[in-house]
Formats: sequence, C-alpha cells, structure tokens
Amino acid sequence: MLRVLRTGFKYFTYGLLVGLFLAPRPGNETRQQVMGWIGSGVNSLLDTVLGSSSEAQGGSPQPQEGSAPPAQAGGAASGAAQ
Repeated sequence: MLRVLRTGFKYFTYGLLVGLFLAPRPGNETRQQVMGWIGSGVNSLLDTVLGSSSEAQGGSPQPQEGSAPPAQAGGAASGAAQ
C-alpha cells in the first residue's frame, strides 16, 4: 500500500514539474512563482511547527497574490491623468 502511494506521489510530482516548466509563460515569471510557492510552503511549515506567525514576531504581513498593490502617495487617479 505504501509503495503504491509513494509511486503515485512521485509521478504526480513529475507531472506537476513538467507542467510548471512547460507552461506558456516567461521563464523568469515561472521561476518567481515557483520560488514564491516554496517560500510560502516553508513559512507555513515553520509556522505550524513553531506555533507562531510572522505578525507575532513583529514582522509585517505579506500581501496575498492577486491583491491590489498599496496606493501611491499621489492618489489613485494620478496614473490615469497622464
């Protein structure tokens, strides 16, 4: 049973990596995305193991992917008037 699960996980990982690296996007963007996933996974693992979060240690929360960037000092309409 364990052997079947290990084999399935191995081929799932191979398929995931092939799909990620053959995706139709620039390589730099793909590498940044993969490193972001790895970094967030490591942070999540550390938070789970240590039982703390980055906010509790004085760190600032990181913006979520897909969230709007912070407003600039010139206001939201400054870029539209150009």
